[in-house]
Order: sequence, then C-alpha cells, then structure tokens
Amino acid sequence: STNNMYSPDSQRVAAFNGQLVVNNWTLVWVHGGDASKLTEAEYSLAKLTPGSLFSTRISQAMFVHPDSFVVPSTDRVLSMLSMVHQPARKARRANFGKPPVPARKGRHPILLGPEFDVASVGLKPNSRATLYAKYLCDISGITMSKGLRARSEVYEKIQDSVRKLRNQFGEARTPYGEFPFHWMRTLWVFHDFRTPMAKELRCDWYKEQTFWHMGNSEMDDLSLAYVLATRSMEGALGG
Repeated sequence: STNNMYSPDSQRVAAFNGQLVVNNWTLVWVHGGDASKLTEAEYSLAKLTPGSLFSTRISQAMFVHPDSFVVPSTDRVLSMLSMVHQPARKARRANFGKPPVPARKGRHPILLGPEFDVASVGLKPNSRATLYAKYLCDISGITMSKGLRARSEVYEKIQDSVRKLRNQFGEARTPYGEFPFHWMRTLWVFHDFRTPMAKELRCDWYKEQTFWHMGNSEMDDLSLAYVLATRSMEGALGG
C-alpha cells in the first residue's frame, strides 16, 4: 500500500531513495506498481535477463530473491568470481632455466549462483524431472499444476531419449550417459553483461521460462537446469 511508511512512495523512503549504500550496494526503491500483478514475462526480467534494465555502462548485476535468508556479501561474490576466472595463456618454451609453460584456454564466469545439493534432499543428478518439480513445489508451498506436470513429463521424455541412445550405441560412443541437468537454487544470481555468451544463456533461460506461460516464477530453477543441460549436450555434439 502506498500509505505504508516503508512503501517506495512514502516521503520517508523517498528522502533516502538512491542515497543509502549497504555493503557497496546502493539501495533504490521502485515507485508504484504491484509485483503480484506482473505477468511471468515481466516478473522474470529482473532475475533472468536484467540487462535491459540497466545502463550499457553497467557490467555486472546481482538479483536477490526476497525470501533468500543467506546472501553472500559483495566481497565474497567477487572473490568467487576471481577464483573461477582464468585468463588465456600462450605456450612458452623453456628459456634460461625456466620450465616450459603449456597453453591454456581462457575461462570467464558468465552466471554465478548457489548450487543445489540434490543429495541432501534424497535426489540424484539424474533423477526424473517430475521429482525435482515436486520438490520445488513443496519448498515453495504450491501445488503442482497440470501445466507443470506436463512440462516435467516433456523433460522426462528427453531424459529417456538420451538413455535410449546410450543403451543403443554404448557409453563410449555417446557424449552423455544421462541428460546432464545442472541444478541450482537461484535465490541469488550474479550476471555478467560483458560477454555475448552470457547474454545468450540469459536469453535461453528467459525464453524457456516464459514459453510455458505458467505464471510461476518459482520454477525458473527447473528452466535453468534444462537450458544448461541442452547447452552442454549441444557442445558435446559439436553444436
């Protein structure tokens, strides 16, 4: 309600809007609107593909879910990024007593978030998609809809197809023995706006999430797991 003293439209908040800095983050309240009335496509923008919401000068952004209780500090996130980042290196011959240095491909993080420890909830990386969907529904306090069940069954058919290829041709001749779902709990997500590959991943994630028109943003973990798996498969198959 706009009459609430903590609403973005209240005079008290307006006086400090954009002026407070907490843990290196500037706090900005968005004026007007009701998040509960947003469509799936609108609600997903800020989390899945936020590049269009910022100036082109912004190179990184982080989304934090309102219900997230454990959020890493900015310094912690930057530290994790630096550990993953690896600049490319050319090979160097041995010279003046120094050993040769092999060439190394560059590595740049394009999406960062907490990994989902599937074993902690009795699941496996190759468990059927419906089991993951049921778990997401349980922790979100929602009932699995017919649309979500149908979507999970589509994913399961893909899982079964990959298994059939493995059984038909053998593990040695197939890139993957299982459909390589990669599960994350995206209560917070760190985006990089500097590379085309990062943009492609965000677009794929957004398209997959909004394609189903389910109006349930809690299922974006399921969408991301599927997109990461398909991109892994495409890479392994030379796509």
